[in-house]
Amino acid sequence: APPAGILPNVTGKGRAVINANAGVATSGGSAVQATLAGGGSGSITVNQGVASLINATNGHGISTNSGTSTGATTITVAGEVKAGGAGNAGIRGVSTTGAISVIVAASGKVDPDFGIALSTVSGALNVNNAGLVTGTVAGVQLGATGVGTATVSNTGTITGPIAVIGSLNGGTFTINNSGTLNGAVNVSGSNVATSFLNNAAGATANFGSVASTFSGNFNNQGIANIAAGGTVGFAGTTTNANRINFAGAGTFTTTGAMTNAGIINAQNNLTGNVVNVGGAYTGGGQFFADYSTTTVTADRLNISGSVSGTTNVTMNLVGARTLVPGGFLPVVVVAPGAAANAFTSNPMFPTSGFILDSFGQNPANNTQFGLLQQVNPAALPLGNLSFMAESASAPLDEPILPYITRRTDVGGTRFSLWMRGTSGHTRQLISTSITGSGISLSSSGEVRTVHQAIQGGADLGISLGGAWILHVGVTGGIYD
Repeated sequence: APPAGILPNVTGKGRAVINANAGVATSGGSAVQATLAGGGSGSITVNQGVASLINATNGHGISTNSGTSTGATTITVAGEVKAGGAGNAGIRGVSTTGAISVIVAASGKVDPDFGIALSTVSGALNVNNAGLVTGTVAGVQLGATGVGTATVSNTGTITGPIAVIGSLNGGTFTINNSGTLNGAVNVSGSNVATSFLNNAAGATANFGSVASTFSGNFNNQGIANIAAGGTVGFAGTTTNANRINFAGAGTFTTTGAMTNAGIINAQNNLTGNVVNVGGAYTGGGQFFADYSTTTVTADRLNISGSVSGTTNVTMNLVGARTLVPGGFLPVVVVAPGAAANAFTSNPMFPTSGFILDSFGQNPANNTQFGLLQQVNPAALPLGNLSFMAESASAPLDEPILPYITRRTDVGGTRFSLWMRGTSGHTRQLISTSITGSGISLSSSGEVRTVHQAIQGGADLGISLGGAWILHVGVTGGIYD
């Protein structure tokens, strides 16, 4: 065996207790290593003091193996544990049937390839972290080849490309997160019905971009973030009472039912985020989605089971607004169909312009909810209305010469007033047809416009001698 800084070996029912209140350092082996041999009910206890450092250059920081003992192993970390070398763990624990518990205090810190790595056959594995556990490969790794169980309770921070990885053989795997998880969660082989990832109120689970799969259920009372390119999958059910956020293009899948009383936020100015629900869906919350009429794509909520409750869908347009083929773009798809009010949307769409967007059920398919488009009916006849104004105002453009009085006397000055008016109505039949992008619209109607105009003027004629007369005048009027 490689050398160790502290290496107790206990046989039978004996008990190994290690209190590391000062620094322990080794090169080429575990810094603290405790082993039980010969079966029995012996136990292992390792306590690290505050501000102490356990440092293994090329080995595990703390390594325990209780063999076939039924006794428990308890490791408490209040200082810092470091371990160098590929595949080494800050804390490595092995048992056959005995329970293993690792407690990291708020002052504790663990930082190797694997922060905490525990394995058993049929024992109970427990990690309780209030400090900082990091791993360049995984923060916490728990495995049981028999009927063993695993529990991770985190009020601190667990960080790694994979925050928690586990492999069980039908046992229950539970993650209770009240702190911060940074990295994927990959758990396989656990009992789906009894295994849960509980993300408490005020907690954050940053799943990252590495694929996450959990053989169990997701209960989200806090914040769950999926990084760009990330995929998150749960083999059981999902209950969302707070927020599930997509930072970029990603996928969230729950094989069982989903209850969404919170917000699933897929709005990141990118379309293509997908939420898949394999069972029934119960609404009451919200779904935020991006859509693009230019690329004819949108974030999607796909539901395989029945739907109850009402979910509000908030839509965000990415890019310019254009007509989509057929005038409909699906956002929510419910395989067996759903009631028309199962998915609604706040009236946040523009109410003016040539193209009007809205949200609703596909009139031709009750399994789809999404973007509905129409050409603004008010825009159809506007192109021809200028003709009416031109026709009504035409009399005002006629010459005013007939209204100027010619002088009949000789010499002197003459002043005169004049006025003219017009009144009537214009009737116009307007037929408009718009075809394109799978949309065909027609409009036909009569527009009747009543109009009146009046114009008046004053004219001053001054004789210049002979047949020459200088006329000076003003004119004005109104058109309605």
